[in-house]
Amino acid sequence: MSTPSFAFPQPLAEKYRTRAIHDFVGLEKPKRILGKFAANPYPSAWLFVGSSGIGKTSMALALAEMLGAELHHIPSQQCNVSAVEDVIRQCWYVPRSAGFHLVLVDEADRMSNAAQLHFLSKLDATACPPQTIFVFTCNATEGLEPNPLYSRRAIE
Repeated sequence: MSTPSFAFPQPLAEKYRTRAIHDFVGLEKPKRILGKFAANPYPSAWLFVGSSGIGKTSMALALAEMLGAELHHIPSQQCNVSAVEDVIRQCWYVPRSAGFHLVLVDEADRMSNAAQLHFLSKLDATACPPQTIFVFTCNATEGLEPNPLYSRRAIE
């Protein structure tokens, strides 16, 4: 006799999440920039800045999906030096998709200063893992270490 399985329902937010950059409503400039980037991706670091709920994380997830990238998602409360080291180590390996790794760090302005500095040291030209795209999201930049390494693309 087999044990009946119960499939948990998928949350509506996940079921109906926008999965392609061009399907987002509004956000014309970010859609245009990310659409061009998705057509010709390269290793880089992005900072998505804006109010809560406007689609920063969803846009990053859509980008990862469009690129077929191997996604490494670090929630803000888990972003410490250990998590940074772990994800950087994983990104030195060839992605399963043979394309890119995409590291998504939510609420980067809330990560510890030590984690911020660790990311900054890894994002310089000598320590950045190959074929890796970093996307940091935040509501405001006041909590971030000032550094010109980020390609700042604000979602407004």
